[in-house]
Amino acid sequence: MTKGVVFTGSADYYEPAVEGEEVNLDDPRSGNLQRKRLSEVFGAYDAKTRSLINEADELIVTAVHADGFGGIDLELSGGFNLQIFPNGSRGEHWRFFSPGNDDDHLVVKGGALE
Repeated sequence: MTKGVVFTGSADYYEPAVEGEEVNLDDPRSGNLQRKRLSEVFGAYDAKTRSLINEADELIVTAVHADGFGGIDLELSGGFNLQIFPNGSRGEHWRFFSPGNDDDHLVVKGGALE
């Protein structure tokens, strides 16, 4: 991966994994450009939860920075950063949760922790 470039973003969800092909949202590993690129980094997939699994030494959180608008920047090993920011003025902006259980979710809505 080249540093200082966007590896993938939310718009890649609507882009085909291969130019000229169709987006296939039924393919959880490479049905779109975002899934394909994330699959390359994570390295494994769990069919039961339909989730990517991090089997690499990359993507381990090393630092967290928050702003006053509900955005965060996660510094990750491997030279990655995950930048999360509200992209609207209404509704839920983002959430963190553990898949497969009913534990509490960390939710940011309206620029504040809910």
